[in-house]
Amino acid sequence: LSVFPNPSAGNFNIQLPQEMSVNKCNVGIYDIAGKELFSSEFSSNSSFVTINEKLTSGMYFIKLQYEKNSELHVYTGKVTITE
Repeated sequence: LSVFPNPSAGNFNIQLPQEMSVNKCNVGIYDIAGKELFSSEFSSNSSFVTINEKLTSGMYFIKLQYEKNSELHVYTGKVTITE
């Protein structure tokens, strides 16, 4: 996944994969221990989703997933948060 700006102060965008042609996707944000801190479903009408979360400084993993033709597609990325 492409995440920008990276590093971020907590407000960042996730570029959606070009081959994604479904109406919704799920985005989760996880700390380095694997604990889920944020999860939400987004409409994929645009080419990116915007996240604005109060996260402490550190590195976080992002998981984007959607279902297409009964198959689950998963993309991962990471973002660094600075205060």
